[in-house]
Amino acid sequence: MNTRLSLRRSTRELQAYGAACIATYSSALGLRSNAIRELVEHLLLLLTAEDLPDWEGGTHDLALLDDELPEAFLAELPESAAQTCDRLVDLVSEIGLIDMYGANTEAPLRHAEQAVALLQQAGVPPPPVVDVLGEEQADAPVEPRWGEPVPPEVYLRARDWCIKRLDSSTRMA
Repeated sequence: MNTRLSLRRSTRELQAYGAACIATYSSALGLRSNAIRELVEHLLLLLTAEDLPDWEGGTHDLALLDDELPEAFLAELPESAAQTCDRLVDLVSEIGLIDMYGANTEAPLRHAEQAVALLQQAGVPPPPVVDVLGEEQADAPVEPRWGEPVPPEVYLRARDWCIKRLDSSTRMA
């Protein structure tokens, strides 16, 4: 299973991969949560967003992006998973936000790599990059970059992969 990320992936793609990490962790916990589904779907929309500030504005209504996870959500998590879930949501949300108004840096890649490491530490196999995003483009520049909005089929591939994982969870939160 290839979970290797690189600077050939745009920040948009890294954000979608982060969403897949959240979906994978939720599935491993057996957790079905509308809050998680809304977050994952919003994070995936960065793939096709034409207006980045408009996309960012949509984050304000997401319960899981508050400073602390909601009590009702935490009550549904196994106690041992709450801290990991909170950290994973923080890491993944920062992938798309950290360089939004500044220079292109390697920080989005580092956050995505930390999300992978967090899953591995929790004993959860990370999602295969190619299954979520498709093959890496060989002619893509090897540098930090936002990238252009992706074609609809790339978005649909990532969305379908994440929704399938979320739907395979059995516990309702």
